[in-house]
Amino acid sequence: MRYDENNDLLYFSTEQSTSYEERRLVIDHMARTTMELLSGAFKGGLNNRPEGSTRKTNVGAAIVAIVLFVGVIGACMVRAFAAAAAIAGGCLVALGVITLTRGEEEDSDDPYDLLREGSKLMSGVAGGVSLIAFGAALLIPVALTMILETTQCVVVGVGTFLVAAVIMNIASIISGNNKSKNVYTKDISARCIGYLKKTRSSNSNSRRSRSRNKIYIVGTPVFEYEYSMTTHKAFLNEFAQGKLDPAYGEQVEIGVNPDRPDDILYRPFLKKKNRTLTVVSVILAIFAVACFIGATII
Repeated sequence: MRYDENNDLLYFSTEQSTSYEERRLVIDHMARTTMELLSGAFKGGLNNRPEGSTRKTNVGAAIVAIVLFVGVIGACMVRAFAAAAAIAGGCLVALGVITLTRGEEEDSDDPYDLLREGSKLMSGVAGGVSLIAFGAALLIPVALTMILETTQCVVVGVGTFLVAAVIMNIASIISGNNKSKNVYTKDISARCIGYLKKTRSSNSNSRRSRSRNKIYIVGTPVFEYEYSMTTHKAFLNEFAQGKLDPAYGEQVEIGVNPDRPDDILYRPFLKKKNRTLTVVSVILAIFAVACFIGATII
């Protein structure tokens, strides 16, 4: 995404690691930013969106989402849990088909996306396959209720969900590698000129924490580079905790999308993500096999 020095939604820093003092500055900055956005929304109404906001709603997906919500809630209210699972599974498959037909989506230029956590699902083939996999994970146990006992179906359902998660991870890896090869085709030298930082919160329900809301500081590097005789400043909308890479001022190689020069890829991020997804997938696959074996001996 293009880095705009006039856009102060996030906290800009040149510190690779966040100190205690800077942590307080980031928290104060994000609290102030959130209040300003809320104040602007109340004053200008729901249509008061920042310039550059291009988020569009897919009508078909919206209809399926409404059916999913109403159908699952209604089925649960009459204790028809198998029907609720079937409705949810069917809707997820439908959403998967819609996602497949929409194709790959470009990263949004909506500034609000910088503040959202997990607001964007995978698009294109990866997203569609993932949604269909989770839909099938719900439908398969429901179909097996005709020949298996309830406990066995539940165990099989857990196993199918684990398999769906493995499929999602594999689809994400394949999608990332394909984009790295076919989209970010220009490798150029870029310099890290700083980091964009924001807060990320998580709820802890442990006895020690007493349900406290923990706040973490996450960040992403900002790069400056020359492309087609023009100076660009861009960053990845992928944030991480801890010490950030690369170091401030370091010259590294990045991939650039020729069609959108502000759309970049820092390949070490992709490799690290793929390694993590591979390890998680192996663990999930082992537990899935254990579930299927367990269902046969219950």
